Amino acid sequence: GTVRLDSRGGSITDAVAGVNITGGTVSLTAQAGGIETEVDASSQVSADASATLDQTITLASTTGDLRLGAITTSGNGTVNLTSTAGITQTSGQVVASTLNVTAPGSVGSATSLINTMVGTLNSSNPVGGLFVNETDGLVLGNVTSTAGVSVVAGGDVTGGANIDATGDANVEGSAVTLGTVAA
Repeated sequence: GTVRLDSRGGSITDAVAGVNITGGTVSLTAQAGGIETEVDASSQVSADASATLDQTITLASTTGDLRLGAITTSGNGTVNLTSTAGITQTSGQVVASTLNVTAPGSVGSATSLINTMVGTLNSSNPVGGLFVNETDGLVLGNVTSTAGVSVVAGGDVTGGANIDATGDANVEGSAVTLGTVAA
């Protein structure tokens, strides 16, 4: 089924550790705060904390892939995505100042990239690859992947941190200025 939570005056958080929001489609909206919860959505999860500037969205999947719809913050908002498997996207875009992703499996795929509009991207996925399509410019922070990195940006790509990809490393942008890149 569908789970829709709309907090009109505050945040959406787990009251008890280990309690999950489970549904086919999960839609979370915090109109005056952030979102921090464990979620298991067999179809997709969407989250919106953009009504108030500088909020944080933290979503964790405890079983299987974290399947994303639109994930939106505003101002200097941060999105933290964690999965026990991989991270996929069924629709929408991740919009944030900073996006942090952690998953042992792949984040996106070569044929289905994660669509973003973020300022800074940090990623740790020790087994899978990282596949991102950025709308405009992007700062790559620390990026670690054993199955390769593919980042395509509509603007400049910069970064002073490390990109460590055991597989191939493909970074495309209007201009690319990076620190250490190892593949």
